[in-house]
Amino acid sequence: YDDPLKVYQSVARNLQAPPRDDASEPERGIDEFLKGHYYGLSERIAAAPEDSNAEAVAARLQAFVQSLARIKVENPSYRNAVQRFVSAVQASDEPAQGLLASWLSGDALERGELKSFGIIEAPAQHNAFRMLRNLCQLVRELGYQGLVLLFDEGQRMVSMMSARSQKYACENLLSVINHCGDEDLPGALFVYSVTPDFLENVVPRYAALHQRLEAPSVFSERNPFSPRIDLDELDLPGEELLGAMGGKILEVFEVYKGRSFDRDLQMQNIRT
Repeated sequence: YDDPLKVYQSVARNLQAPPRDDASEPERGIDEFLKGHYYGLSERIAAAPEDSNAEAVAARLQAFVQSLARIKVENPSYRNAVQRFVSAVQASDEPAQGLLASWLSGDALERGELKSFGIIEAPAQHNAFRMLRNLCQLVRELGYQGLVLLFDEGQRMVSMMSARSQKYACENLLSVINHCGDEDLPGALFVYSVTPDFLENVVPRYAALHQRLEAPSVFSERNPFSPRIDLDELDLPGEELLGAMGGKILEVFEVYKGRSFDRDLQMQNIRT
């Protein structure tokens, strides 16, 4: 977490859209995400009664590809890369897809290779969090509710860092908190798991971060902008929360088994 470019690369390479149906396994990566969105849109357009012929389907898909040149992301290079990548998917231009997918995944390429696509900068540490903001904006522009980013074992990573790297990691965490508070990351939820020891022994060394995380209130429906989620202070009481989790697990299990269970009996089992 002390390297913003590695954070962006990890997010871009692990990006997954919701599965289209219960049987499909979503592909990982921003390139597969964009391909899946294009092919899914193509299927929906083809199935619409007003688009009963191939020419109408092609015209609507072309209009969608052209509209990507106007999506509201702050970096023109990012917008161009997305639009030209989807255009390459439409044209089955695999060499262009490969180049643009590499750039969107955070790989450094020769600028000459990308100039013809309207891309004038390379992914680097100084612009990586801006690229992450663009990715969050892109997800919303394509019609999804938002993006969830899960960073597990956060404390273990920080505890293994040098003092300098730990300082960078905490500064980057502070930057994300500030951007979320300023609503610069639309629909984005960062979940960074730590133990109380992180808050007691690491955070106090960094005054600004300590100030953000030591706010008097924790995250709840009443305080949705508080950056700190305390698992001991949730809106649902403990037993009610566990019961709700059990109900969701039951729903997943029914899909997995392809059958329905006696809900009253199973809710009794969950309460027990």
